[in-house]
Amino acid sequence: MSTTNQTTLRVVSTHVGDVGEVRRLIAGMTGCDGWVQYASACVVHRSGVGVDRAAAGVPLAAEFVRGSTSVALRQDGDGWLWTEMTEDHGDIRCRVRDTSFVSTAEHTTSLRYREFWRRSAQQTPAAPWEPWIARFVGWSTTGKEKSS
Repeated sequence: MSTTNQTTLRVVSTHVGDVGEVRRLIAGMTGCDGWVQYASACVVHRSGVGVDRAAAGVPLAAEFVRGSTSVALRQDGDGWLWTEMTEDHGDIRCRVRDTSFVSTAEHTTSLRYREFWRRSAQQTPAAPWEPWIARFVGWSTTGKEKSS
């Protein structure tokens, strides 16, 4: 990897079986950058703006960021998996690469992510770094895909 930035990361996942609880978790992200995907639409959330309660249906997936913590919601069997990723508070040493992707919901906006790479299971100094997880870190208005 060309990037040498290192950090630690804590990842905690919780299974949520009730759609009402999923909606409460999403509502708790009011004022954060993020997005929620429903069957009929993707709803974009901006920092300082309340959560759009007009979106109908069951959330299929979502991502939000608050400071050094990001959350991701994904369907998981008969429920959802709510995953919290907190940088600089974990015990897993990682290398980090920032990247962004053009939004399909707002074509002049990019979703920014931090990719985390960790050593392979070999745990030796010569073990290769492997991609592990990525956390949503906000929006950018560049509209261009890039990696750094």
